[in-house]
Amino acid sequence: MALENRRSSATDINKSLSDAEIKVSDQTVRRRLVPRKKPFLNAVQREKRLKWAKEHASWTVEAWKRVLWSDETHISIFGSDGVWFLRRRPGEDCIAECTTATMKHPLSIKVWGCMCRDGVGRLQVLNGMVNAEKYVKDVLQSKLLASARDILGAD
Repeated sequence: MALENRRSSATDINKSLSDAEIKVSDQTVRRRLVPRKKPFLNAVQREKRLKWAKEHASWTVEAWKRVLWSDETHISIFGSDGVWFLRRRPGEDCIAECTTATMKHPLSIKVWGCMCRDGVGRLQVLNGMVNAEKYVKDVLQSKLLASARDILGAD
């Protein structure tokens, strides 16, 4: 089937599928319509990433073994940020089994960590808003450098 309109409704897509003798429910089609989330990158950012990839394409396994990867995340103490599905009959939308509690301002923490081929580094809980100065001081200087020394023996 041609991708003439990526934003067609589930009902319209299912009609096209039915015409091709493919039988699925509208709900099955809807589950496949959720777009993949990807970070927005402008042209400059895309160019920088492509340049970086080309510069590192010939790295050896030994060189990659010395890379320390890092990321941060937030952990919600109440509930989940993820999407979930359930089945219910008409009129069941307000019964307890068909609802999930929400909280306007859930408790959460931000955590930074790092890892490489030979192990994991130190963790840092990030309190409050994190600007560049705080990130350099609390994460890069105190945790990233210490983790590199611990795992890689870097000076």
